[in-house]
Amino acid sequence: MTIPQNITKDHVLKAIKEIDEKGVPPGRGSKTYFLIHDGKKYPPKYVISLANKYANGEELDYRKFNAQEAVRYLEKLGFEIVTSMFGDEEIEEVEEAVSISLERDLEEYLVKNISALGEGLKLVDRQRVVPAGRIDLLAEDPEGNLVVIELKAGKADERSFTQLMAYISCLREEAGNRDVRGILVASDFTEKVLYAKRLIPSIKLKKYRVRFEFEDVD
Repeated sequence: MTIPQNITKDHVLKAIKEIDEKGVPPGRGSKTYFLIHDGKKYPPKYVISLANKYANGEELDYRKFNAQEAVRYLEKLGFEIVTSMFGDEEIEEVEEAVSISLERDLEEYLVKNISALGEGLKLVDRQRVVPAGRIDLLAEDPEGNLVVIELKAGKADERSFTQLMAYISCLREEAGNRDVRGILVASDFTEKVLYAKRLIPSIKLKKYRVRFEFEDVD
């Protein structure tokens, strides 16, 4: 059996959405090939199996096609596929290390350039411990009010947003007459975060971009 040719990009996107909601069942993951979408990785064979459910009414038997066929089909539809020499656990370790490193670099940059997040901001503290956890950066605006800054390497989801709200709540209990607001800094934001922000004007979202610069070395 080959992969049904009526599976479209829309069917694949529906499969990805289902994986986001329900996860990948045991034994259906991948250690070699990964479909990359919105910064997340997905097992190509399982994606194709699920996509067939939306195209033809049933999940495609994964034993009837191989990973290379799934990869070629997904690439034909315009999806990004990456190959890894590592297993899932090693990939997670590498991703976590990169994430931690990027957040540290972002924090170091903002310590020196805090006004990049708002004119007149002054750094008050970094890694401030409160009952809800550890605040990345704490600043003060020109009116003397406090600004809690939460940093996220990559896309920020509702957990990052909730964490920031918890920090703001902690500081409001000890800030007296000073107002407390927040800034969530990330490379992008999930749809849930964008909707939540509309209801909470005291929180701003700031998107960072990483740019590479190169120079000749003699």
